[in-house]
Amino acid sequence: MDITDLLETLEYTIEDSAKRSGGEMAVCLSTVYKHTLLYLVQNDKLSMDEDKQYFWEYVHNYTPSALFRVANHQRKHSGQLPLSYAQECFHRKEITMHEWRMKRNEPHSII
Repeated sequence: MDITDLLETLEYTIEDSAKRSGGEMAVCLSTVYKHTLLYLVQNDKLSMDEDKQYFWEYVHNYTPSALFRVANHQRKHSGQLPLSYAQECFHRKEITMHEWRMKRNEPHSII
């Protein structure tokens, strides 16, 4: 599957999940992925005929909040309104999954 097929799959997932009860998070995450994908293509980091694996390798390095910021950046430059998702996972400060994992493993102080 190439990037073009992945983009179509994300569009379908957004439409299908929007119709389902409890599908809100799938809509949010798929929308973030879609706009992150568009950002990467528009900035020549990926081409539409590359294998989808390159996109997933990129995505797995970053937290949902970092991808959310990329998606909003892409939307802003495309003249679209920013995404306004309230879920906590889109508003954390860590950028990479490594940072997030390191922060989770830090001992908590009792102060």
